[in-house]
Amino acid sequence: MDSDRGCCAQVRTRVPAGGLWLHDFSAGLHHAIFYGDYVKTVERLGRLMSFEVVREA
Repeated sequence: MDSDRGCCAQVRTRVPAGGLWLHDFSAGLHHAIFYGDYVKTVERLGRLMSFEVVREA
């Protein structure tokens, strides 16, 4: 997956309506990827550290 818009460590995934995400988008796509079921733990961490956790799927 060579891209001038991506990081060197990349993950391929499918996002519903992905084309809408990329239309006129120039901010970069930086995501934290977790393997395993850490959703509740990361959401709890987000509340503690005042950041928003967004579930994409």
